[in-house]
Amino acid sequence: MPSVMQKEQQIYLKEQLSTMDTNERLKLYKRASVLRKIQQGRRKPQEDEALKRSKSLDDFVLQLLLQEAPQEASGPICGKGEVIWLGAKTCRVRSSAGDIECLLGRNLSVAIGDRVAFGRRGEDFAIVSVQPRTTVLSRPDVDNQHKERVIAANVDCVVVVVSVVPPPLCILASSIGT
Repeated sequence: MPSVMQKEQQIYLKEQLSTMDTNERLKLYKRASVLRKIQQGRRKPQEDEALKRSKSLDDFVLQLLLQEAPQEASGPICGKGEVIWLGAKTCRVRSSAGDIECLLGRNLSVAIGDRVAFGRRGEDFAIVSVQPRTTVLSRPDVDNQHKERVIAANVDCVVVVVSVVPPPLCILASSIGT
């Protein structure tokens, strides 16, 4: 099925989808499928079948993403960096200019280690986009086992540290109580 997307739009779609967990992507594709069926149902019956199917499902996903994209940053991208700290509505990005506090958008899924682009939003900085992740360290969500929680992104090496001898926690607890 041919796609009417430009190369820049394909890159944007790939970047946005890479920041979503599996459930978010599935919901987005289901909504895009419904939108495509609605638009195809509105066409006149005499229209050519090839024209009916000229837009792929990815085209509709892109349309939804662009409609819902928050206008986070105004103006050009100020810089790029890596997320080193993550809070509820903000994150800290390490860039060539130093550490910068950035606001997070509602629709952006960001994890420690993500490579991001940021821009101005009024007096503050805001995350504009998240580059595709090369690796992901994740776990199942506590409330929904089918949902993935990303702990860290773009991890090259993981070191597991364990104690050979159990730590003397009982001694610490007894010394605190006395």
